[in-house]
Amino acid sequence: MAYPSLLTIWDGAETSAAALDRAMHLASDGRHLDVLCLTTHFVPTTFYAADFSYDLGTNIYENALKKAQTLAEEAKTRLGATDIPHTVRHTSLTTAEMPASLGNAAWPYDLAILPKPYADGDSLQGEAVLDAILFNTTTPILMIPPGQEPKSPQRIIIAWNGSREALRAIRAALPILREASLVEIVMFDPPRHDADEPDAGRRLAEMLARHDVKLELVHLPQTTHSLADALMKRADEIGADLIVMGAYGHSRFRERVLGGATRDMLTAARLPVFMAH
Repeated sequence: MAYPSLLTIWDGAETSAAALDRAMHLASDGRHLDVLCLTTHFVPTTFYAADFSYDLGTNIYENALKKAQTLAEEAKTRLGATDIPHTVRHTSLTTAEMPASLGNAAWPYDLAILPKPYADGDSLQGEAVLDAILFNTTTPILMIPPGQEPKSPQRIIIAWNGSREALRAIRAALPILREASLVEIVMFDPPRHDADEPDAGRRLAEMLARHDVKLELVHLPQTTHSLADALMKRADEIGADLIVMGAYGHSRFRERVLGGATRDMLTAARLPVFMAH
C-alpha cells in the first residue's frame, strides 16, 4: 500500500484501540507508523481570576501529561513486539490547542487512521481530533469504527456528488481502490449539485479505469432522508468494506445546526470511511 508514513492517535479509549489495530495492520508491510498518545486537560475558568493558583494549573497539566506518558509506554510495549518501524510520542492538549497543534503534527503524514467519534467507548475528544486534522492539513483520514477486524478492503463504495472534497478523497484513496476487487461509484437521484451529474459520473469512471480500478457506476434513488443511511444500506447490500467520500462540503457550523452528510456518516458508519476535505 502506497502510504509510506502513517499516523494514529491513541488516547486509551476503546475506539482508538480499533484505530491503532488498523494502523498496525497497514504498517505491517514495513510502512512507518507514528503513534501520538494524547490526553486532554482543561484550564479552569478561574485561571484568569486573580486568586487562581498557578500550582493548581500546573498540576492539572502535569497529571494529564503523566497519563499520556503511560499510554506511550503501553504503545511502545505493543509495537516493540513487532517489526513495524515506529515512533511513539505523547502530549496533553486543551481542546482549544488541538487545531493548531494536531494540524502541525499531522501534515507530514500520508494517511491518518483515526477512531470513529460518537461511538460507544469514544473519548470526549474524538470529534475534536478528527476535525483538527481534516481542517488543518491536507492529510486524508481513514476513520475506523470499533469492533472492526483489520483487513484490506475488497469491496468499496465511492459516494460521488461531483464535489472537490469527494474528488480529493478519491485521489488520495487510489492506492486502496486499485487493490480492491470491486469499486462501486454511487450517485443519488435527483442530483445534489448543479453540475451535469451523469456526465461527472462517467468521467470519474473513465479516470479510475485508467488507474486499473475495477468499478461499476450505480445510480440510486434517495429513498431515505439521510444520505448516510442510504449509503449504509447500499454497503450492507453489496458487503462493502469501506466508503470513500468527501468531508464537510458545508461549514461545520451548518452541519452541526442543520445536519449534513459528513456528520450523519460520522454518527451512522458501521464500517471504515476514507475522507478528505
